[in-house]
Formats: sequence, structure tokens, C-alpha cells
Amino acid sequence: MAASGEPMHPRAAAWSQKLGGDPSLHRSVYLAVKLLGPVDLALGMARQHRRSVVDLRPAITKATFTLAEFARLAAEVSNAELERAVRSLPRRATSSERLRVLLPLLARARSLGLPLYELVDDVIDPIGREPEVFEQSAQQIDAAVDQVVRVLKVTLATAW
Repeated sequence: MAASGEPMHPRAAAWSQKLGGDPSLHRSVYLAVKLLGPVDLALGMARQHRRSVVDLRPAITKATFTLAEFARLAAEVSNAELERAVRSLPRRATSSERLRVLLPLLARARSLGLPLYELVDDVIDPIGREPEVFEQSAQQIDAAVDQVVRVLKVTLATAW
């Protein structure tokens, strides 16, 4: 909801640096259809972000998650399951094809979800809140990104 071109909030940037990130090149971008060209995976921070993406491009509903939702669902998928799914593809499968095999595995886990998850699938929005909330948000993002990285590494690096 920030205007396009805005840098990361200073407190969020400080936490990004503490956790090994480099926020110096970060700039906000207002969501528009033209940004949603060919999409293999779309991650938002909140369910409202996910809804906005799906409203603009309903065809990518199954590839759109909140960061916390993706991490929660990915935790239910083992590395062995990911490797088996990737190995079912032709050897020259593209990275897009590899990522697409992940979606049915996540969809299976998604179908098991209960309304309770709505309470945990948003990353805490710290803007306008106490400094401690920035830490909570950063820790939540850091843990979720670990799960995303695990899944992407296995999915994209699995060899036959």
C-alpha cells in the first residue's frame, strides 16, 4: 500500500540487515496486472495481498500464497516427496516445470487447512507500531523464508 519507489521502513531495514539481508535496493512497487506476467509462484505478506493478486490474475490462484501460509504448507511436504515429484519430470525440465510439481503437494496440504490458519497466515504488519513488533515481524519472515528456501533448493536442485 506504500507508494511505488519507497525504500524499506528504517526499522524493517535494520532487522533485514541483522538477519543477513541487504535492504539498500528494496523499493516498493504498486501491484498491477503487468507485474503478474508468467508467474510460477507469488508470495504476499498478508491474505489481503494474496486476494489482490488473485483478483488481478485468477489463473494463478493455485500458485499464490502468503509467505507464512507457504511455509506452513511446505513444512508438511518432505524433501523426499519433493525429490520424487521432480524426478517424475523429463530430465530437461525447466525451473518453471519443476516449481509446478510443487503446487499439487502444497494444494494437498492446503486442503487440510482449517479456518484457524487464517490467524497465522499473515505476517505481522509492524508499520505504525512499537519497535518490538518489527522484531516479531522480522523473526516471522526469517523463519518462513527458511522453509521457502528449503523447498526451492530441493525442487530446483534435484538431479536424476
